[in-house]
Amino acid sequence: MMPASYAQAYEYFAQQLEQLERQVTVAQPDVAQIKAALVPIQQEFQHTVQPLVLEPDEAVPRTVISRLTACNTEINKHLRFLAMDISFLQAARQPQTVQQRQAQIRDRLQRLITYARLELG
Repeated sequence: MMPASYAQAYEYFAQQLEQLERQVTVAQPDVAQIKAALVPIQQEFQHTVQPLVLEPDEAVPRTVISRLTACNTEINKHLRFLAMDISFLQAARQPQTVQQRQAQIRDRLQRLITYARLELG
């Protein structure tokens, strides 16, 4: 079972991702604002969520730490991809390309939210 402090960290991280998703889904997204909003999310992951498995609580079973480590690896990878997706959105000029990039970002955010919430269930 995951300690409450771990669950709170993952839940807060998922909520931040959901807020970013709302910014992306508007018709004319402000890419600079989206880019700026990603920075604290990445920092939250690096400074709060990831250390939970790098310096685990002794009471947390090894199986839980192992599962969290695997999940955190995927989250870290997809956060990097998300940053690239946002850069591609910024470079998009055609309306169709903008819509495709937005859809790609929404999919990536949904995947990240799923990973964060996977650890809560």
